[in-house]
Amino acid sequence: MPTSLHLFTLPSELLENVFLSCVLQRSPLSIAALAQTCRTLRVLIYDTADSHLWRSLCLVYFDDPRLHPGCSTVHWRHMFTERVWAERYLDRHARPLEVTVPKHNLRSTRSMMLSLDKLGPQAEPHVHIRLLTALLDAVQTIAPAPGIRVTSSPSSTPLFDSPLALRHADTPILPPSCHIPPNIESRNVAWLQGVLTHGLPISLTRIIAWEDLAPSWKNHAEGPLLCELIARLGFLPIPLNQVSAAPEHRSPPSSPTARSKPQGMIDLSEEMQRRVAHEGGRPLAFSMRFLSRQRAWGPFLRVDMLAKAAAPTDDAEEEMEGDDEDDEDADYVPPDDPSDSDATPGTATHPVAATPGAPSSTNTLPDPGKLFPDWTWIAASRVVAEWKLFENIKPADLPQLYDWNNLRAGAWIAPRPPSGEGNTVEYPAGEEWKAHQWDWAGVEGVWRRLVCWLDYDELIYNNRWGSFVDENLDEAWIIVPMSVRITGYEPPSLPKEYPNRPTILFEGEMGGGVGWVGTVSPLTDYFRRVRGRVSMLPDGRVWYSSVSSALGRTADERVSEVIQLGPVGSAMGALGLWTDAQHEVEDPLGVVWQWRVA
Repeated sequence: MPTSLHLFTLPSELLENVFLSCVLQRSPLSIAALAQTCRTLRVLIYDTADSHLWRSLCLVYFDDPRLHPGCSTVHWRHMFTERVWAERYLDRHARPLEVTVPKHNLRSTRSMMLSLDKLGPQAEPHVHIRLLTALLDAVQTIAPAPGIRVTSSPSSTPLFDSPLALRHADTPILPPSCHIPPNIESRNVAWLQGVLTHGLPISLTRIIAWEDLAPSWKNHAEGPLLCELIARLGFLPIPLNQVSAAPEHRSPPSSPTARSKPQGMIDLSEEMQRRVAHEGGRPLAFSMRFLSRQRAWGPFLRVDMLAKAAAPTDDAEEEMEGDDEDDEDADYVPPDDPSDSDATPGTATHPVAATPGAPSSTNTLPDPGKLFPDWTWIAASRVVAEWKLFENIKPADLPQLYDWNNLRAGAWIAPRPPSGEGNTVEYPAGEEWKAHQWDWAGVEGVWRRLVCWLDYDELIYNNRWGSFVDENLDEAWIIVPMSVRITGYEPPSLPKEYPNRPTILFEGEMGGGVGWVGTVSPLTDYFRRVRGRVSMLPDGRVWYSSVSSALGRTADERVSEVIQLGPVGSAMGALGLWTDAQHEVEDPLGVVWQWRVA
């Protein structure tokens, strides 16, 4: 007792330093253990008059969330305790699966089976939601790392004076590796890498990646959060521990059915987990219902633009609820029924798809302030794109694209040019955005675009009658270069939320077709003209909207609507969809993932 009395005579600042030292010496749970020793310590820890203690604890283990624009209020205690809880939960429930493999199968990656009854029970949705919320909060507050990849504007180099083929030859396919100085490493990235070493708990991963279990994607309360995490971090397969079994005598199979997988068994190899997730995501990624004016023809949640939204009927409420597979978007027309008046062929869609210089018809599109990413579609499309890379790119190269440091803001942001000493320009009211005309998004440079699509007949068939479940069904894919330069600026898409981020206009060239695989002739004209705009979305994502011409021609052919996976200037790139420029009935669609390389 005398010792504790002496302890409590110390100033609160010193006591907080004692608490911090205990945490640093042991673990984040030390602070909770101290609080349980006596009522006085519990009051000092949990009922503090200010947030200094919890802020200090957070900054020991995690990045400072205040480094992100728009982050005004931080609940330090809640952030710390939720992440510590998530770490403990993952430590208990995210484990490699031990799979017994016969010695003659040790080299196989496709015959690692586990009984379904060993996967464990499904956790309560509220537990999943709490876990995913804590993980997403850590992802969204990863510290920026400005200037990692570029130190000067690309336009100051002769890069744009060379043909696209030479830019293609002089730049890598995947983003250059991160070389991050030790003093600006991200604590959040290190924490995520540690707690997700074994992937997500089985009860979450089985929702979308278990063979013989119907991929649910959206039919769970935790589905949207799970999809957002997958969209940002990529698919997280559960690793396996292969345990050698004693050899046993096996008689030759007597019939083809004897070679089949035992009843109630599941293939758990990483390849099969990715394959099943891909097969579950493909019906979403290639659903023609996403070709909708209410989605701004992009990967956005549907926006109700009708007057009946003010006083919805039961039918209207059902339509507004969301994106169940049985719902019909107002603009969606089955390919054999071109009579819908809401899908008039040739309707103007986005300013970049209109004729240059002509008035833009944006009155039929949702207000940009109502556009939010549809993370379910984006997650499905990322899984589809990752599957093509997993099949065709060397495994040693893929971490360059998957590196979670690529989610850090500012990797492709060059220093802002000086405004000129003593020459401050006064702009009229409403035109203050003109003072911010620079490449705030890191647009100008050389990009690579991974494009995936299905054969047109297969796309139509599976949208009409099929279910996209066919072992012979496979996406075509290609990675082509794209080089763009800034041509001008327009007022911000969201002037109240982001007054200092005007819309950026760009133009350039993009490779087209298999002619851009391997060595390319510098004299090739096998490319598409591209132009577009870059603007902000309400949640802080960057929206790239572009239109490209037909090969070797000037007529518009394709449009792409893609959303940046990380914050502004991050190197993970942007993912979305492409379709025809005129938005007519029976237009194709596919997946686009683009990332900057120089």
